[in-house]
Amino acid sequence: MIDDVEATRSLMRLLLGETDYEVVGEAGTLLAAQQKLASTPSDIVILDLEMPDGNGINLIPRIIEINPDMVIVVASAHNDAGSVQTTLQMGAHGYLIKPFTPNALESTLARALRRAGCRVPMPRPGH
Repeated sequence: MIDDVEATRSLMRLLLGETDYEVVGEAGTLLAAQQKLASTPSDIVILDLEMPDGNGINLIPRIIEINPDMVIVVASAHNDAGSVQTTLQMGAHGYLIKPFTPNALESTLARALRRAGCRVPMPRPGH
């Protein structure tokens, strides 16, 4: 999970804790993200675009270089079609618009996994 806002990371961590997804790493800058991605195996990355040390979109090629099979979901307050299209063309598998609901987070992750050809975890009862 790559986002410069601790409150957003905390919310995602809390929401994902109620699903079958496990948070294995977090980063608040693009530099920290590159280090974490290189050292911590993961299947999915949730990436913010507006970061203090650059635009998260520039990290997408590096993520693909580190792990070509990683599922990339961009989470951003930018909800214009151009931002969505650009990130998907660069290799992202999904786009989550902030602010988001728990259902939006889980359904965006599931769609991104399907788009990448991965198995999607079954929802827990009550979700």
